[in-house]
Amino acid sequence: MDKTLKLNSLTKKYGSFLAVQDLSIEINPGIHAFLGPNGAGKSTTLLMILGLIKKNCGSVYYQNEILDPFTKGSKIFHRIGFLPENGDFYPNLSGEENLRLFFRLKGFNKKSIIKEKSIELLKWVNIPDSFWEKKTRTYSHGMKQRLALARAFIGNPDLIILDEPFQNLDPIGRDDIIHLIKKRYKKDSIIIFTTHETYEAEQLASDIAIFKSGQVVLNGKLNSIAGNMKHQNFSLEFSHKSQSIDEMKSFLKNQTNLISNLNLEADGIITFKTDQPEVINKLMLERNYCFDLRPQLGTLGKIYRDIINGGI
Repeated sequence: MDKTLKLNSLTKKYGSFLAVQDLSIEINPGIHAFLGPNGAGKSTTLLMILGLIKKNCGSVYYQNEILDPFTKGSKIFHRIGFLPENGDFYPNLSGEENLRLFFRLKGFNKKSIIKEKSIELLKWVNIPDSFWEKKTRTYSHGMKQRLALARAFIGNPDLIILDEPFQNLDPIGRDDIIHLIKKRYKKDSIIIFTTHETYEAEQLASDIAIFKSGQVVLNGKLNSIAGNMKHQNFSLEFSHKSQSIDEMKSFLKNQTNLISNLNLEADGIITFKTDQPEVINKLMLERNYCFDLRPQLGTLGKIYRDIINGGI
């Protein structure tokens, strides 16, 4: 089955204002950041994907099926999770009751399963059990944001769309949510999130689409974008404790034609310079290493500023 989400010539106008302009991209399984300043068209694009606003022209296909409730109902919508930018909950229901309600709306019927899965999601987003039965009107903004994230993952969806998932979170809460989403990601699914913060995109996404004035001006794998723009500082973190960091460092040290300035940081992250990150990525995959190869923190910020300020 084709897992790709295809956006073809999406356009949205509000009067004379062109919010999204002839936008066409293909989104493969992975975690994707829609990055751009406020008003760049990120959220409008998400709402057109979901059919929550009507597009002026263009089409959206997912798993070879058109997504457009205005012209054709789609059974695939129940496999989509959504966190809206300004979503809320029934204030006189508890967090657990809200989740149970949305489970039923998603087609779940068995009460014991609904309760079990609701509690599992509340635990996953780290809402204290003392709040599970409290009315959501008593929740802080940050706690509501965590509950909204839990709601988006109801039913283990194939396509998850998160509009500004980190708003109302302090830096510790933001890093916690980044970690939770990474752990929750399942193979062959698509997660799309919007942000105007390069840190969030750098830490979570494998793929970046940079929006400017209603258009995608840069789109691709983060490593490829950095490599193509001659940013050569990368970091490599290993995600399986059974793997020997010393062994992997020795392997990388032998790649003298690809790597220079190799260092092992105190937190177990290996840093180095390379102008061929895709080759390094391939070599690591061939050795069955579990790893996360990324440009060093701050690289995306430099690229983003150049694009938004007109330097690229």
